[in-house]
Amino acid sequence: PTFGGNPAGVQANPDGTVWVSEYFANAFALLFPNVAPHTHEVVALNSQVGRSRSARARATNFGRQSGVRTPETPTINFVRPSFTPGWVEYVIPTANTKSEDMRVDQFGRLWYEGDTGFLGVLNPYAAVFTQYAIPSVNSGFYNITLDQTTKRLWFTEAGAFGAVPTKVGNLNTGSW
Repeated sequence: PTFGGNPAGVQANPDGTVWVSEYFANAFALLFPNVAPHTHEVVALNSQVGRSRSARARATNFGRQSGVRTPETPTINFVRPSFTPGWVEYVIPTANTKSEDMRVDQFGRLWYEGDTGFLGVLNPYAAVFTQYAIPSVNSGFYNITLDQTTKRLWFTEAGAFGAVPTKVGNLNTGSW
């Protein structure tokens, strides 16, 4: 991977490989642990018991809010991965993406969020990035999860770069 890339996210695969998001390198790296030079750091569990505090909160019940369907045309980019012993690195085509959160679907594709206002998927077998713009202006700091049953990528967005209300949305990923 890129020196100084700052690993910010990690996702283990069923086959033993591990995806790492490289925050400052604007890339994803696929680690093959049996081949790649890396260190195994073991962290001891904390034996101290923590204190629990609770606070009362008023219940709110606003009911279901109607959403807005916004069609988004994806951008598609082919990339050329780079190879180093035990690593395959894919540079994200959008500059300064600052991606952290990612999920792997049943086909091995890597779904991710970009703090620059989009959701994306990397097909590592074809070396193709597909990106979908999030229509809210000035939003950022996303978290994502994949619903394998409904084929939706759920995400949260917060007003990181301006006065934007916090929202929960989903991207219909269609048929896989």
